[in-house]
Amino acid sequence: MYRNRLRDLEYWANSPTRKPLIIRGARQVGKSTLVSLFAKANDFDLLTINFERNPDYADFFTESIPEKIIQLLSLNLDKDITPGKTLLFLDEIQAEPKVLKSLRYFYEEMPELHIIAAGSLLDFELNSPSFSIPVGRISYMHLHPMGFIEFLLAIGKNRLAEYIKTFQPEETIPETVHQTLLQNFKAYIAVGGMPEAVATYVSTASYKQCEEIKLDLLATFQNDFSKYANNVDIPLIRKVFSKVPTLIGHKIKYSNLSPEHKAAQVANVIDRLCNARILQKVVRSSANGVPLAAEANHKFFKLIFLDTGLVSGLLNLTHHALEADDLMLVNSGSLAEQWIGQALL
Repeated sequence: MYRNRLRDLEYWANSPTRKPLIIRGARQVGKSTLVSLFAKANDFDLLTINFERNPDYADFFTESIPEKIIQLLSLNLDKDITPGKTLLFLDEIQAEPKVLKSLRYFYEEMPELHIIAAGSLLDFELNSPSFSIPVGRISYMHLHPMGFIEFLLAIGKNRLAEYIKTFQPEETIPETVHQTLLQNFKAYIAVGGMPEAVATYVSTASYKQCEEIKLDLLATFQNDFSKYANNVDIPLIRKVFSKVPTLIGHKIKYSNLSPEHKAAQVANVIDRLCNARILQKVVRSSANGVPLAAEANHKFFKLIFLDTGLVSGLLNLTHHALEADDLMLVNSGSLAEQWIGQALL
């Protein structure tokens, strides 16, 4: 499936000031697949090291000399690692955060080697006060679930996707085209943009099987809660996780999420879910001028969930419920606001 971020990776790969790249994003949004697609499309020899499966490989990166690190990897894996031809992919790097620190040496001493790192819970390490990231020596890319245009391309509606990409605001969409787009958009809202759910819809055209995939994905996220609880009440994390979709579009009050817990406890859980990139804060601004952040008030905010499909799953909204003529009538319009938030991100 095509991802828009492939263009950004190509720009990164050809940049004369290229740095090691860290792809940030929630679990299951397609980080590893994106790297694989990019390597295949650009004739790179992809060498993947998954630090959750192979934690011992982190020992090679204790060296401060890139040539030595590459030599050890090449010997151990019995593979050639050639700068300019090999793409070294360090997957699930949050399992061994010390490896991140070695990236500065590659930028300084071996910039010709293409290196990409990724990790589903990486933001916990990057935001840890005990961790020092090599500032100015690493680039970042954020990957989100698939957007509507990517969904259209995945289901073979290439002409519709191209029509949207080239559409100008001063133009008028013919009613027949509008209805066709709206029909496909409702399918996207129901399926969502998680790559596994989209792939299932493409291969089966079954909303029921998509629902099963989304339930599995939601269970995967909940199984991760113990990894970033850090003495936080896991039942509280589960409660906030399931409650947020019912409050999309509303100003967040901690008491609405869990009246029996202190505000500080609920705020801590929200921050952790944001670090896992499951939630995104939308902060209020007086907006009297640019930059908008100059008048931001972080005490007042809304929350956007990771994906429309996961939201509809948590709200038990079937595709039948999403076939209403006006999506603003579905769940009081919260799904519309959810999608707009995703699109703006």
